[in-house]
Amino acid sequence: MPTVFHRDQHVKQALNDYVITASELASQNAKSTLSSRQKRKKENTFLPYRSLFDLGPSLDNTDFIIVDVETTGTGASAHLLEIGAVHMRGTNIVNTFSSLINPGVYIPPSITTLTGITHSLLHNAPTLSEVLSAFNEFAPFHNGEVFVGHNATFDLGFIRRAFHSVGYQWKSPPVVDTLALARRVLPRPVIARHNLATLARYFSVATHPTHRALDDALATAEVLAGLISMVSSSGITHLEDLIAISRPVLPQRRLQRFPLIANSDHVPGVYHFLDKSANVLYVGSSADVRSRLQSYFSSSEKRYRISHTMMDMVASVDIRETTTTVLARIHELRDIARFQPHFNKRSKRHDRHWFIIPAFTPADALTPRNIRVIKRVTSESIPTYEDKKCNTKRQPDSSFTQVCAQEKWRQDNLGHVSFHSNDTKSDTTQLYAAHRGVIGPFPSKKAAVRAAMLMNGSLAAPIPQKIAHDACHGNCLALITLAEKRMTSAAKAQRYEEAADHKRRLFYLMGALKRSRIHTAIACDQQLLVAHTSSPGIWHFLGSSYGRVVFSAHAYTHADIVPILKALDNLWPTVPTPTYLGENALWDEIAIIAELLTQPGTRIISTTCEGAYACRIDGVESFGELWDKLRQ
Repeated sequence: MPTVFHRDQHVKQALNDYVITASELASQNAKSTLSSRQKRKKENTFLPYRSLFDLGPSLDNTDFIIVDVETTGTGASAHLLEIGAVHMRGTNIVNTFSSLINPGVYIPPSITTLTGITHSLLHNAPTLSEVLSAFNEFAPFHNGEVFVGHNATFDLGFIRRAFHSVGYQWKSPPVVDTLALARRVLPRPVIARHNLATLARYFSVATHPTHRALDDALATAEVLAGLISMVSSSGITHLEDLIAISRPVLPQRRLQRFPLIANSDHVPGVYHFLDKSANVLYVGSSADVRSRLQSYFSSSEKRYRISHTMMDMVASVDIRETTTTVLARIHELRDIARFQPHFNKRSKRHDRHWFIIPAFTPADALTPRNIRVIKRVTSESIPTYEDKKCNTKRQPDSSFTQVCAQEKWRQDNLGHVSFHSNDTKSDTTQLYAAHRGVIGPFPSKKAAVRAAMLMNGSLAAPIPQKIAHDACHGNCLALITLAEKRMTSAAKAQRYEEAADHKRRLFYLMGALKRSRIHTAIACDQQLLVAHTSSPGIWHFLGSSYGRVVFSAHAYTHADIVPILKALDNLWPTVPTPTYLGENALWDEIAIIAELLTQPGTRIISTTCEGAYACRIDGVESFGELWDKLRQ
């Protein structure tokens, strides 16, 4: 391996910290004692060791596409205002691209102050589709071009979302981030800050950044050329060298993986990272456990709290193989709920789901109604209303409270409240009918409140009660049409903030309406048997009771299905009827089952909630085009 040298000692040290020689690797491997089977795995999987040199195309022959964008904000809902790009081969600029974009939305004053882009400047600008078509011709990303940006994650995220929004395919090119590269090559105190303006002054670039796309892209291109010039004398001459030093992993971390993942295979499963006291630090699942575990010890793991803090505490890895990815995800959710690992952020709060229950008045009054936002759906939380015809109070579509009161209730040893009946389908149908009109689950209280505001309307423009009532029971045609009309009218009148509020509220409501139909059905279904073919030639059976998977099995597709189904009938356990919706299951687990039902090749074998999984013609599913626009 060539000797690492540079005129600046800090560059030499920065590069040497992340280079390991073959002799060092051999000495480390000689200290470990492995079984013959583990040695064969190591030879097949990890050797020969690839150095950082002589990999990929030479930097002199690499085509870099340096991209910078200007947007209306920083979130995923922000819109592109301008795209600037520079095509650079090696360190020589070949061509440039620049175009404004008319987003059709309100531009915040802070963005106008920062960039100088105004509404009048964008009045005659091309649309996003037209600009991306031209940009795709400028940078097709199919001949090995490399995407470059300063804080490339930001620019890449907006470009990728824009491509998907207009139906273009994103090629996922290699990425070089000049911000990460500068932090590695020019550590503090050599340079005080690593923002683009400071780096531009350090390299004395010709074009200084001005918060306009092309100027910033040209400045980034010159900064990249300067960084390449600095590292080239240290033996960094190829593309993979450049990517590796910008996302380095310590050699000790690479060697740490050998004993920890030696017993893993390329199969679906769940894995637990454990510390020295066998406490669970992190729970994850994957369709390929071995490949996923390897990524934790490589530069592809970008979460600092995982790659640095947690991995320094890991003493062992516990692996449990599953037959399908669906089972792996379900076991992951249950293990997270059980162990509450410190380094898991998602799926730890299973009570975070919210629902809205409209309390309708007898008449179709044009006044806002009290739409309740609740955290748990019980039989008592479903409102009663006055029936005009018979002048008696009753539950919408069912008398669930009276049914429960007449049944024999008991408290079992586990503390679950259950009632018994000989007619399973009758009980399931009553449970499902009792919860019709409940909208949810919502991922947060904020989302539920915004959806409730849409259904309430305003004092000036309330939503007619009949329209809201029909939407709660599946007929969403009138409500969504009215909400879309109000959103469009506000946008045409240039009331962009009002239109954005309508859009957010409609997005949350449509998403919850889509979930309400199938999630409620799964949570109320006492015996749902599903078959799917995630593996070629094999039927995988999944049985769920009230939203919780209670058994799984598999059989060959060419086998006689009748005796198999008879055998599966004997696997159903006795599950108490829930006292509230989702009591026996996690809503995230119900979401996994719902996702499985919508996949090609999935079959519903049997259900006790007949008709609940069918889509209405006037339901929310008929607004697929509008839903795709709202998701952008």
